[in-house]
Amino acid sequence: MPRKRKLVSDLEVGLKEIVAVIDGKVVPRRLHDFRSASIADIRRALGLSQVRFASRFGLNVRTIQDWEQGRSLPDQPARVLLKVIAKSPNAVARAVAGA
Repeated sequence: MPRKRKLVSDLEVGLKEIVAVIDGKVVPRRLHDFRSASIADIRRALGLSQVRFASRFGLNVRTIQDWEQGRSLPDQPARVLLKVIAKSPNAVARAVAGA
């Protein structure tokens, strides 16, 4: 399978899993406990400011600030998205840009 087709296929599978979790049809295989430090670590590893991180991945900058400052924690779909961003940031950025 060509690389681009596999990437699209992997993203489709991941998005279907996210929807199934949101709809309560399946239990997530693994929960990741995102703390404010781990969210900031993901962003810093990508070399992005809060504003650029939010913009690149279709998030609200205030939400990023709240997560990083511990005022709130990401819900389950956001945790899944953050995990995907940590592993495949370019794929997520391309998906968001194409939306």
